[in-house]
Amino acid sequence: SHILEIVETLCDRVIIINRGQLVADEKIERLKELTKTKSLEDIFSQLVEIKDIDSVSKELSDLVKNDQ
Repeated sequence: SHILEIVETLCDRVIIINRGQLVADEKIERLKELTKTKSLEDIFSQLVEIKDIDSVSKELSDLVKNDQ
């Protein structure tokens, strides 16, 4: 769904795709922790507003690895 408010209410895990590339595949609460945001809409905005998706994916992946 593209209605992020509903997704956040109904789901605990999301996949975010931007321009055909996987940007995130994680639990919403985990993404909030990693991105230091309060809502799925904020997470989405933060992840897709950046032009260089490869560096965003790597950055998010590094955050997950470092936190484990």
